[in-house]
Parts: sequence; structure tokens; C-alpha cells
Amino acid sequence: MRDVRNSAKVKEYSKGPKGKAFRRMIENMFRILRQMFEPGRSKHADKLSNKGKPLLNKIYSFRTLEVYQAVCCSFLIWAFVQHGCTRINEARELVPAYLEMRIEEGLSAWTLHLDASAIAKLYQCSYTEFGVILPKRQRGNIIKNI
Repeated sequence: MRDVRNSAKVKEYSKGPKGKAFRRMIENMFRILRQMFEPGRSKHADKLSNKGKPLLNKIYSFRTLEVYQAVCCSFLIWAFVQHGCTRINEARELVPAYLEMRIEEGLSAWTLHLDASAIAKLYQCSYTEFGVILPKRQRGNIIKNI
């Protein structure tokens, strides 16, 4: 199995503060997301067995796992540096503030939905439970960087 903890993107995002508390929080995040990872499992079959809704505790793709780990690392770095959170459960109440900050930065709707989905996957809930209204994704708002 491919070790996604050593990917370049995750290494870039996990460069955070030093210390045992922060390292323990990041390792717990990696453990939680890796436990959900089931490559080769049929997402379609799982949706059919769950009345058309995706499962909150499964990740099916290597790329999705990498991206979700990177997003969660960014969130946990922010929670640790800005608010001194040393546990993942402590940081849950900060998710709405983090998403609001990202909205104010002017990020695209796709990026905001990705961030919300990744953090929601970490907490095994739907991103609507955070109570933040995310901007709608519209094709007309796509800006291509060349």
C-alpha cells in the first residue's frame, strides 16, 4: 500500500509548529483518516446500500486521502497557532470560524466546499452541521490560472 503520509503535498502542509502536543494532534488526524481509507471498495455499492447517500466514514481514493490530510493539517495548524488547541476535539468548535476566515479570504466556492468536506470527514459528520453557509458553485465563476 502506498504511504500517503510521505507525499510531497502532505509534507508541505504538515510543516507546522514543533512540539509533542502538535505532533500528537497531527498523528491522530492521520490515524483517523487512514482508518477510513478503503482502496478498491465500491463507492457506488456503498451508496446503494445507504439509500443513495455517501458514507461518512469511508475514503475510497488515494488522491482524496492526500488532499483531505493536507486540508486537515492546514486547519489544525491554524487551530494550534491561533487558539492553542492541542486536541482534535477541542478544534471542532473552531471549524465555523475557520471556514468564515477562508470565505473572507475570497477563495473559490470549490475550495471552500473541499475544505468543509475534508474537515467534516475528520469529524465524521456532514459539513452542513458546522452551520456555515458556503457560496454556491457556479460554472460562470471559474477562473483558470494559466
